[in-house]
Amino acid sequence: MSAFGAGWRMAEFHDGHYGPNLEYTGGWSFWAYGDLPENTRFWTAIDDQPANPWN
Repeated sequence: MSAFGAGWRMAEFHDGHYGPNLEYTGGWSFWAYGDLPENTRFWTAIDDQPANPWN
């Protein structure tokens, strides 16, 4: 996985932030800065339940 660069990790559901300046937290409204097109869906890991495709 060196293609992603040093220190990369998969986003985790509870990492989610939203609102002005991303000041609120919550996975159901996961906003982030990045280069994905608007309305793009993506996988996030969920640490506290077996809801990942690899579980």
